[in-house]
Amino acid sequence: MDNTALMVIAFASLCAGLLLGRFSRQIKVRTERKPSAYVQGLNFLLEDQSDQAVEEFLRALEVNSDTLETHLSLGKLMRRQGHVNRAIRIHQNALARPSLSQEEQHSVHLELARDFMAAGLLDRAELLLKEVILEAPELRSLAQRHLIEIYQDEKEWGEAVRVATSLQQSKFVKSQPEEKKYVQRMISHFYCELAEQANQAGDVDDVKRCLSQAASADKTGARVAVLTASRLNIESNPKAAIRTLSKLNAQNPAWFAACLPTLMESFNGLYESDGLEKLWDHLTDVSAFPTIPEVLFVVKHLVDAGKENDLLLAREILSRSIAYAQPSDGNASRVSAGHILGLLNALAGLELNGSRQAGEFPDTLASLHAALNTYLDTKKMYRCENCGFAGRELHWRCPSCKRWDSCLRIDQPAA
Repeated sequence: MDNTALMVIAFASLCAGLLLGRFSRQIKVRTERKPSAYVQGLNFLLEDQSDQAVEEFLRALEVNSDTLETHLSLGKLMRRQGHVNRAIRIHQNALARPSLSQEEQHSVHLELARDFMAAGLLDRAELLLKEVILEAPELRSLAQRHLIEIYQDEKEWGEAVRVATSLQQSKFVKSQPEEKKYVQRMISHFYCELAEQANQAGDVDDVKRCLSQAASADKTGARVAVLTASRLNIESNPKAAIRTLSKLNAQNPAWFAACLPTLMESFNGLYESDGLEKLWDHLTDVSAFPTIPEVLFVVKHLVDAGKENDLLLAREILSRSIAYAQPSDGNASRVSAGHILGLLNALAGLELNGSRQAGEFPDTLASLHAALNTYLDTKKMYRCENCGFAGRELHWRCPSCKRWDSCLRIDQPAA
Protein backbone atom coordinates (compact mmCIF):
# COMPACT_ATOMS: atom_id res chain seq x y z
CA MET A 1 0.00 0.00 0.00
CA ASP A 2 1.52 3.37 -1.00
CA ASN A 3 1.96 6.41 1.21
CA THR A 4 -1.07 8.24 -0.18
CA ALA A 5 -3.41 5.32 0.50
CA LEU A 6 -2.16 5.01 4.08
CA MET A 7 -2.62 8.70 4.71
CA VAL A 8 -6.11 8.67 3.15
CA ILE A 9 -7.16 5.81 5.42
CA ALA A 10 -5.73 7.54 8.49
CA PHE A 11 -7.32 10.85 7.58
CA ALA A 12 -10.69 9.25 6.82
CA SER A 13 -10.61 7.50 10.20
CA LEU A 14 -9.97 10.79 11.92
CA CYS A 15 -12.86 12.42 10.07
CA ALA A 16 -15.28 9.60 10.88
CA GLY A 17 -14.34 9.66 14.54
CA LEU A 18 -14.83 13.36 14.80
CA LEU A 19 -18.04 13.58 12.76
CA LEU A 20 -19.68 10.70 14.59
CA GLY A 21 -18.22 11.58 17.99
CA ARG A 22 -18.67 14.42 20.34
CA PHE A 23 -20.04 17.79 19.21
CA SER A 24 -20.09 19.86 22.39
CA ARG A 25 -21.84 23.20 22.65
CA GLN A 26 -18.47 24.96 22.98
CA ILE A 27 -17.54 24.09 19.42
CA LYS A 28 -21.02 23.95 17.92
CA VAL A 29 -20.49 26.98 15.75
CA ARG A 30 -17.21 25.66 14.31
CA THR A 31 -18.48 22.20 13.44
CA GLU A 32 -20.38 23.51 10.44
CA ARG A 33 -17.05 24.28 8.76
CA LYS A 34 -15.24 21.04 9.69
CA PRO A 35 -16.73 18.62 7.14
CA SER A 36 -15.70 20.82 4.23
CA ALA A 37 -12.20 21.14 5.73
CA TYR A 38 -11.87 17.38 5.98
CA VAL A 39 -13.11 16.89 2.43
CA GLN A 40 -10.55 19.41 1.25
CA GLY A 41 -7.85 17.57 3.22
CA LEU A 42 -8.82 14.27 1.60
CA ASN A 43 -8.67 15.90 -1.81
CA PHE A 44 -5.15 17.10 -1.08
CA LEU A 45 -4.12 13.58 -0.04
CA LEU A 46 -5.62 12.01 -3.14
CA GLU A 47 -3.71 14.54 -5.22
CA ASP A 48 -0.50 13.69 -3.31
CA GLN A 49 -0.30 17.14 -1.76
CA SER A 50 0.60 16.08 1.76
CA ASP A 51 1.82 19.49 2.91
CA GLN A 52 -1.53 21.09 2.11
CA ALA A 53 -3.35 18.14 3.69
CA VAL A 54 -1.44 18.57 6.97
CA GLU A 55 -2.14 22.31 7.01
CA GLU A 56 -5.84 21.65 6.45
CA PHE A 57 -5.87 19.10 9.24
CA LEU A 58 -4.14 21.46 11.69
CA ARG A 59 -6.57 24.24 10.78
CA ALA A 60 -9.63 22.04 11.21
CA LEU A 61 -8.78 20.19 14.43
CA GLU A 62 -7.83 22.19 17.49
CA VAL A 63 -5.34 20.73 19.97
CA ASN A 64 -6.75 19.69 23.36
CA SER A 65 -6.70 16.69 25.65
CA ASP A 66 -9.38 14.94 23.59
CA THR A 67 -7.64 15.36 20.25
CA LEU A 68 -3.98 15.09 21.28
CA GLU A 69 -3.74 11.36 20.54
CA THR A 70 -5.03 12.05 17.04
CA HIS A 71 -2.29 14.64 16.46
CA LEU A 72 0.38 12.29 17.82
CA SER A 73 -0.85 9.43 15.63
CA LEU A 74 -0.73 11.54 12.49
CA GLY A 75 2.76 12.75 13.41
CA LYS A 76 3.96 9.16 13.88
CA LEU A 77 2.47 8.21 10.53
CA MET A 78 4.30 11.07 8.82
CA ARG A 79 7.60 10.09 10.46
CA ARG A 80 7.25 6.42 9.52
CA GLN A 81 6.59 7.43 5.92
CA GLY A 82 9.72 9.59 5.89
CA HIS A 83 7.94 12.94 6.04
CA VAL A 84 9.96 14.09 9.05
CA ASN A 85 9.46 17.83 8.50
CA ARG A 86 5.69 17.34 8.50
CA ALA A 87 5.89 15.29 11.69
CA ILE A 88 7.89 18.09 13.34
CA ARG A 89 5.31 20.63 12.14
CA ILE A 90 2.45 18.65 13.70
CA HIS A 91 4.19 18.10 17.04
CA GLN A 92 5.42 21.70 17.32
CA ASN A 93 1.90 22.87 16.59
CA ALA A 94 0.65 20.76 19.48
CA LEU A 95 3.25 22.22 21.85
CA ALA A 96 2.20 25.75 20.92
CA ARG A 97 -1.21 25.20 22.54
CA PRO A 98 -1.42 26.21 26.24
CA SER A 99 -4.33 23.86 26.98
CA LEU A 100 -2.16 20.72 27.36
CA SER A 101 -1.23 19.38 30.79
CA GLN A 102 2.40 18.86 31.75
CA GLU A 103 2.09 15.09 31.23
CA GLU A 104 0.68 15.65 27.76
CA GLN A 105 3.48 18.06 26.92
CA HIS A 106 6.01 15.40 27.90
CA SER A 107 4.36 12.95 25.49
CA VAL A 108 4.67 15.49 22.70
CA HIS A 109 8.30 16.20 23.68
CA LEU A 110 9.08 12.49 23.36
CA GLU A 111 7.58 12.29 19.88
CA LEU A 112 9.28 15.52 18.81
CA ALA A 113 12.61 14.11 20.03
CA ARG A 114 12.04 11.07 17.81
CA ASP A 115 11.34 13.43 14.92
CA PHE A 116 14.63 15.24 15.54
CA MET A 117 16.47 11.91 15.69
CA ALA A 118 15.00 10.90 12.33
CA ALA A 119 16.07 14.28 10.92
CA GLY A 120 19.61 13.91 12.29
CA LEU A 121 19.17 16.79 14.75
CA LEU A 122 20.66 14.76 17.61
CA ASP A 123 21.59 17.68 19.87
CA ARG A 124 18.00 18.95 19.91
CA ALA A 125 16.67 15.43 20.46
CA GLU A 126 19.10 14.90 23.34
CA LEU A 127 17.89 18.01 25.17
CA LEU A 128 14.23 16.98 24.89
CA LEU A 129 14.93 13.42 26.02
CA LYS A 130 16.89 14.60 29.06
CA GLU A 131 13.94 16.81 29.98
CA VAL A 132 11.52 13.89 29.72
CA ILE A 133 13.82 11.64 31.78
CA LEU A 134 14.06 14.28 34.50
CA GLU A 135 10.40 15.32 34.64
CA ALA A 136 8.27 12.38 33.43
CA PRO A 137 8.80 9.17 35.44
CA GLU A 138 6.16 7.30 33.42
CA LEU A 139 8.12 7.93 30.18
CA ARG A 140 11.63 7.71 31.62
CA SER A 141 12.51 4.18 30.44
CA LEU A 142 11.38 4.86 26.87
CA ALA A 143 13.25 8.18 26.76
CA GLN A 144 16.39 6.49 28.11
CA ARG A 145 16.21 3.94 25.30
CA HIS A 146 16.15 6.70 22.69
CA LEU A 147 18.93 8.62 24.44
CA ILE A 148 21.12 5.51 24.44
CA GLU A 149 20.52 5.23 20.70
CA ILE A 150 21.81 8.77 20.24
CA TYR A 151 24.93 8.12 22.32
CA GLN A 152 25.64 4.97 20.32
CA ASP A 153 25.38 6.81 17.01
CA GLU A 154 27.65 9.57 18.35
CA LYS A 155 30.03 6.98 19.90
CA GLU A 156 29.72 8.61 23.32
CA TRP A 157 30.23 5.26 25.05
CA GLY A 158 30.74 6.65 28.55
CA GLU A 159 27.39 8.44 28.42
CA ALA A 160 25.79 5.33 26.96
CA VAL A 161 27.06 3.30 29.93
CA ARG A 162 25.67 5.85 32.38
CA VAL A 163 22.18 5.93 30.88
CA ALA A 164 22.02 2.15 30.27
CA THR A 165 23.06 1.48 33.88
CA SER A 166 20.22 3.70 35.05
CA LEU A 167 17.80 1.98 32.65
CA GLN A 168 18.88 -1.37 34.06
CA GLN A 169 17.47 -0.32 37.45
CA SER A 170 14.01 0.51 36.09
CA LYS A 171 11.02 -1.57 37.16
CA PHE A 172 10.21 -2.46 33.55
CA VAL A 173 13.66 -3.87 32.79
CA LYS A 174 13.85 -5.71 36.10
CA SER A 175 10.51 -7.37 35.42
CA GLN A 176 11.47 -8.51 31.89
CA PRO A 177 14.29 -11.13 31.93
CA GLU A 178 15.01 -10.91 28.21
CA GLU A 179 15.04 -7.11 28.27
CA LYS A 180 17.35 -7.15 31.30
CA LYS A 181 19.70 -9.56 29.55
CA TYR A 182 19.84 -7.37 26.45
CA VAL A 183 20.58 -4.20 28.45
CA GLN A 184 23.43 -6.05 30.17
CA ARG A 185 24.74 -7.12 26.78
CA MET A 186 24.62 -3.52 25.55
CA ILE A 187 26.56 -2.32 28.60
CA SER A 188 29.20 -4.99 27.97
CA HIS A 189 29.64 -3.78 24.38
CA PHE A 190 29.87 -0.16 25.55
CA TYR A 191 32.74 -1.11 27.85
CA CYS A 192 34.37 -3.06 25.00
CA GLU A 193 34.22 0.09 22.87
CA LEU A 194 35.84 2.04 25.69
CA ALA A 195 38.50 -0.68 26.02
CA GLU A 196 39.34 -0.38 22.32
CA GLN A 197 39.59 3.39 22.64
CA ALA A 198 41.89 3.00 25.64
CA ASN A 199 43.98 0.47 23.73
CA GLN A 200 44.47 2.94 20.88
CA ALA A 201 45.53 5.55 23.43
CA GLY A 202 48.01 3.11 25.02
CA ASP A 203 46.29 3.21 28.43
CA VAL A 204 46.76 -0.42 29.51
CA ASP A 205 45.25 0.07 32.97
CA ASP A 206 42.09 1.56 31.48
CA VAL A 207 41.88 -1.30 28.99
CA LYS A 208 41.94 -3.83 31.80
CA ARG A 209 39.39 -1.87 33.85
CA CYS A 210 36.96 -1.63 30.94
CA LEU A 211 37.33 -5.31 30.06
CA SER A 212 36.67 -6.24 33.68
CA GLN A 213 33.50 -4.13 33.65
CA ALA A 214 32.46 -5.67 30.32
CA ALA A 215 32.88 -9.18 31.70
CA SER A 216 30.87 -8.27 34.80
CA ALA A 217 28.00 -7.06 32.62
CA ASP A 218 27.95 -10.13 30.35
CA LYS A 219 30.01 -13.16 31.31
CA THR A 220 29.20 -15.07 28.09
CA GLY A 221 29.94 -12.25 25.63
CA ALA A 222 32.10 -13.24 22.66
CA ARG A 223 33.54 -9.78 22.14
CA VAL A 224 34.86 -9.37 25.66
CA ALA A 225 36.39 -12.86 25.45
CA VAL A 226 38.20 -12.01 22.20
CA LEU A 227 39.50 -8.68 23.53
CA THR A 228 40.58 -10.26 26.83
CA ALA A 229 42.41 -13.06 25.01
CA SER A 230 44.11 -10.54 22.72
CA ARG A 231 45.31 -8.61 25.76
CA LEU A 232 46.62 -11.84 27.33
CA ASN A 233 48.50 -12.65 24.12
CA ILE A 234 50.12 -9.20 24.22
CA GLU A 235 51.13 -9.89 27.83
CA SER A 236 52.74 -13.20 26.73
CA ASN A 237 50.18 -15.31 28.54
CA PRO A 238 48.80 -17.50 25.71
CA LYS A 239 47.71 -20.31 28.05
CA ALA A 240 45.31 -17.98 29.83
CA ALA A 241 44.08 -16.72 26.45
CA ILE A 242 43.34 -20.28 25.31
CA ARG A 243 41.43 -20.96 28.53
CA THR A 244 39.39 -17.79 28.02
CA LEU A 245 38.38 -18.70 24.46
CA SER A 246 37.75 -22.36 25.32
CA LYS A 247 35.35 -21.23 28.02
CA LEU A 248 33.55 -19.09 25.45
CA ASN A 249 33.23 -22.09 23.12
CA ALA A 250 31.51 -24.03 25.89
CA GLN A 251 29.17 -21.16 26.78
CA ASN A 252 28.45 -19.57 23.40
CA PRO A 253 29.58 -21.88 20.54
CA ALA A 254 27.75 -19.88 17.83
CA TRP A 255 30.39 -17.17 18.20
CA PHE A 256 33.47 -19.39 18.39
CA ALA A 257 34.42 -18.94 14.71
CA ALA A 258 34.93 -15.22 15.41
CA CYS A 259 37.61 -16.17 17.94
CA LEU A 260 39.76 -18.31 15.62
CA PRO A 261 42.32 -15.63 14.60
CA THR A 262 42.98 -14.78 18.25
CA LEU A 263 43.11 -18.46 19.18
CA MET A 264 45.64 -19.15 16.40
CA GLU A 265 47.76 -16.29 17.72
CA SER A 266 47.71 -17.94 21.15
CA PHE A 267 48.82 -21.33 19.82
CA ASN A 268 51.53 -19.77 17.67
CA GLY A 269 52.80 -17.92 20.72
CA LEU A 270 52.81 -21.10 22.77
CA TYR A 271 54.11 -23.63 20.20
CA GLU A 272 55.69 -21.40 17.51
CA SER A 273 56.04 -23.37 14.24
CA ASP A 274 53.82 -26.19 15.52
CA GLY A 275 51.04 -23.80 16.47
CA LEU A 276 48.64 -24.69 13.65
CA GLU A 277 48.97 -28.43 14.25
CA LYS A 278 48.35 -27.90 17.98
CA LEU A 279 45.37 -25.69 17.17
CA TRP A 280 43.86 -28.49 15.09
CA ASP A 281 44.48 -30.98 17.91
CA HIS A 282 42.73 -28.60 20.29
CA LEU A 283 39.71 -28.25 18.00
CA THR A 284 39.37 -32.02 17.63
CA ASP A 285 39.60 -32.41 21.40
CA VAL A 286 36.80 -29.90 21.91
CA SER A 287 34.44 -31.52 19.36
CA ALA A 288 34.14 -34.97 17.77
CA PHE A 289 34.57 -33.15 14.46
CA PRO A 290 35.30 -29.42 14.10
CA THR A 291 32.86 -27.24 12.21
CA ILE A 292 33.50 -26.53 8.53
CA PRO A 293 34.41 -22.85 9.20
CA GLU A 294 37.05 -24.11 11.66
CA VAL A 295 38.30 -26.64 9.09
CA LEU A 296 38.57 -24.03 6.34
CA PHE A 297 40.33 -21.59 8.66
CA VAL A 298 43.00 -24.10 9.69
CA VAL A 299 43.50 -25.43 6.15
CA LYS A 300 43.93 -21.93 4.72
CA HIS A 301 46.69 -21.09 7.16
CA LEU A 302 48.37 -24.48 6.71
CA VAL A 303 48.49 -23.89 2.96
CA ASP A 304 49.74 -20.33 3.46
CA ALA A 305 52.55 -21.68 5.67
CA GLY A 306 53.57 -23.89 2.75
CA LYS A 307 55.69 -26.39 4.68
CA GLU A 308 55.55 -30.02 3.55
CA ASN A 309 54.18 -31.32 6.86
CA ASP A 310 51.58 -28.54 6.92
CA LEU A 311 50.40 -29.41 3.41
CA LEU A 312 50.13 -33.08 4.30
CA LEU A 313 48.04 -32.21 7.38
CA ALA A 314 45.84 -29.90 5.30
CA ARG A 315 45.20 -32.69 2.77
CA GLU A 316 44.34 -35.13 5.55
CA ILE A 317 41.95 -32.66 7.19
CA LEU A 318 40.18 -31.93 3.90
CA SER A 319 39.85 -35.61 3.02
CA ARG A 320 38.26 -36.35 6.39
CA SER A 321 35.99 -33.32 6.11
CA ILE A 322 34.74 -34.22 2.63
CA ALA A 323 34.08 -37.78 3.77
CA TYR A 324 32.20 -36.42 6.79
CA ALA A 325 30.08 -34.21 4.54
CA GLN A 326 28.86 -37.14 2.42
CA PRO A 327 25.30 -38.41 2.94
CA SER A 328 25.23 -41.62 4.95
CA ASP A 329 22.58 -44.34 5.34
CA GLY A 330 20.18 -42.48 3.08
CA ASN A 331 20.42 -39.30 5.18
CA ALA A 332 21.17 -35.87 3.76
CA SER A 333 24.61 -34.32 3.98
CA ARG A 334 25.64 -33.14 7.43
CA VAL A 335 26.74 -29.76 6.05
CA SER A 336 25.32 -27.12 3.72
CA ALA A 337 26.00 -26.85 0.00
CA GLY A 338 28.00 -23.69 0.66
CA HIS A 339 30.26 -25.57 3.04
CA ILE A 340 30.78 -28.38 0.53
CA LEU A 341 31.80 -25.84 -2.12
CA GLY A 342 34.18 -24.29 0.39
CA LEU A 343 35.79 -27.67 1.05
CA LEU A 344 36.10 -28.43 -2.67
CA ASN A 345 37.62 -25.02 -3.32
CA ALA A 346 40.16 -25.53 -0.54
CA LEU A 347 41.05 -28.94 -1.96
CA ALA A 348 41.41 -27.46 -5.46
CA GLY A 349 43.72 -24.78 -4.09
CA LEU A 350 45.79 -27.35 -2.24
CA GLU A 351 46.17 -29.58 -5.29
CA LEU A 352 46.97 -26.56 -7.45
CA ASN A 353 49.67 -25.52 -5.00
CA GLY A 354 51.22 -28.99 -5.14
CA SER A 355 51.08 -29.10 -8.93
CA ARG A 356 52.86 -25.77 -9.24
CA GLN A 357 55.58 -26.89 -6.88
CA ALA A 358 56.07 -29.93 -9.11
CA GLY A 359 56.40 -27.69 -12.16
CA GLU A 360 52.97 -28.49 -13.53
CA PHE A 361 50.32 -25.94 -14.49
CA PRO A 362 46.90 -27.62 -14.78
CA ASP A 363 44.81 -24.97 -16.51
CA THR A 364 41.50 -26.75 -15.82
CA LEU A 365 42.15 -26.96 -12.09
CA ALA A 366 43.29 -23.34 -12.00
CA SER A 367 40.12 -22.23 -13.80
CA LEU A 368 37.94 -24.23 -11.41
CA HIS A 369 39.70 -22.78 -8.39
CA ALA A 370 39.35 -19.22 -9.74
CA ALA A 371 35.65 -19.73 -10.51
CA LEU A 372 34.94 -21.11 -7.04
CA ASN A 373 36.87 -18.25 -5.45
CA THR A 374 34.83 -15.72 -7.39
CA TYR A 375 31.56 -17.36 -6.37
CA LEU A 376 32.46 -17.79 -2.71
CA ASP A 377 33.71 -14.21 -2.48
CA THR A 378 30.20 -12.99 -3.30
CA LYS A 379 28.44 -15.13 -0.69
CA LYS A 380 27.13 -13.45 2.44
CA MET A 381 28.60 -14.96 5.58
CA TYR A 382 26.61 -13.19 8.31
CA ARG A 383 22.93 -12.33 8.61
CA CYS A 384 21.09 -10.33 11.26
CA GLU A 385 18.48 -12.56 12.88
CA ASN A 386 16.47 -9.45 13.78
CA CYS A 387 16.15 -7.55 10.48
CA GLY A 388 17.75 -9.82 7.85
CA PHE A 389 20.72 -7.59 6.96
CA ALA A 390 23.46 -9.73 5.38
CA GLY A 391 27.15 -9.15 4.73
CA ARG A 392 30.55 -10.78 4.57
CA GLU A 393 32.01 -9.09 7.64
CA LEU A 394 31.12 -9.67 11.27
CA HIS A 395 29.40 -6.68 12.85
CA TRP A 396 28.95 -6.70 16.61
CA ARG A 397 26.12 -4.21 16.07
CA CYS A 398 23.89 -4.60 13.03
CA PRO A 399 24.40 -1.63 10.67
CA SER A 400 20.71 -1.76 9.72
CA CYS A 401 18.59 -2.31 12.85
CA LYS A 402 21.36 -1.29 15.34
CA ARG A 403 20.88 -4.38 17.49
CA TRP A 404 23.88 -5.89 19.28
CA ASP A 405 25.01 -9.51 18.75
CA SER A 406 22.31 -10.19 16.16
CA CYS A 407 24.59 -10.86 13.15
CA LEU A 408 25.34 -14.59 13.18
CA ARG A 409 27.02 -16.85 10.65
CA ILE A 410 24.57 -17.93 7.99
CA ASP A 411 25.90 -21.49 7.85
CA GLN A 412 25.68 -22.81 11.38
CA PRO A 413 27.18 -26.22 12.27
CA ALA A 414 24.90 -29.17 11.68
CA ALA A 415 23.56 -30.93 14.75
